[in-house]
Amino acid sequence: MKTMISQYKFFMLITTLFFATSSVIFALEDTLPSENDTIEINLSNTEVQEIFANPDLSYVCLSDKISNLKRIIEDISTIDQNEGSFVHALKKHMELGFIIGRQEAVEQVLNYAKTVLEDNNSQLDSEQAGILAQELAIVTEQVTKGLLSFDAEKLSFLKDLINKEETEENSAA
Repeated sequence: MKTMISQYKFFMLITTLFFATSSVIFALEDTLPSENDTIEINLSNTEVQEIFANPDLSYVCLSDKISNLKRIIEDISTIDQNEGSFVHALKKHMELGFIIGRQEAVEQVLNYAKTVLEDNNSQLDSEQAGILAQELAIVTEQVTKGLLSFDAEKLSFLKDLINKEETEENSAA
């Protein structure tokens, strides 16, 4: 099943479900060297449950396979002195292996990250600060336009597949 999720022609295909993870495959056109490249994204059971519990929300893919968002947050965290900030919280979320974030929350983090970069760019050389600011602007635009997002409602059919898989596993045991 294909579902269009952005103007960049990201297509999402749902594949085999494993015990604790679901695989989402993104076929990315116009964003990778080859138009035929596909990227498999494994969602944890926690992430799948989050999606099922909130089918009316949109989620951002945080995977470094899709965008530079993860690296940008890591870079900005080095100049963010507030260890309890949104930037550090998102960095920790990604370090724990989570690859989705609620769109609204990610947008909030990116706005905060812009402020951190503006306030602390003297800690970086001017070229590095300029490049990071440009990359942050690009990823912020991608997130706000929904180019890195997928709609939980469109993934809701996974719930039936997971329930079916669990039922089959329980009857085999």
